[in-house]
Amino acid sequence: MRPQTAPEKGLLLREMHHRVKNNLQVITSLLSLQAHKAPDPKTRVLLHESQNRVRAMAMVHETLYRSDDLCAVDCAEYLRALAGPLYQSYGLEPGAVQLRFQVPPGARISVETATPFGLIVNELISNALKHAFPGGRRGEIVVRLERLGADQYRLLVSDDGVGVPTHLDLRHTGTLGLRLVRALAEQLDGSVRLARGEGSRFEVTLRDQAAVG
Repeated sequence: MRPQTAPEKGLLLREMHHRVKNNLQVITSLLSLQAHKAPDPKTRVLLHESQNRVRAMAMVHETLYRSDDLCAVDCAEYLRALAGPLYQSYGLEPGAVQLRFQVPPGARISVETATPFGLIVNELISNALKHAFPGGRRGEIVVRLERLGADQYRLLVSDDGVGVPTHLDLRHTGTLGLRLVRALAEQLDGSVRLARGEGSRFEVTLRDQAAVG
């Protein structure tokens, strides 16, 4: 049996990402169907949130499938692709909440880091969309990525909304989304900090163990 050439391995990897993406999209469709049939509003919300999390994972494979680089994800492209469906999911009035990205040109993260990174961003944007702008309040969410070193990043997700409750403690929060953010940050040898003031500002440091670019 002859060894596979580099182009053949690339085709196999691309096909793998395509199939994983399709399988995850099937799961999101099933969650969507289940949510529509759920009689309890709280259950529907939980199913929609799970759908968004699976979609964030599928987006990693979609981005890789469309990319010339099968080993790393373009951060700017991935973040924009991730945010669009979230706005649709929460049914916000078009233009009510602006979303701005500040990402260094050419910033990329490895395949190993992309999924937990995407889930962290998914949770923090979702948290802002759910809680920061009640009653049709207008505002802005800013997602900023800073490179701190060869393999370390700082992710900042801030908004100019109503702010977070004074009693919220990230170390003991009962909110699944924020608990997930803490766990994923620790998985990436990082940490989470909440800065209070006008609106809210979450700072997440993370390490890309297979840093690229």
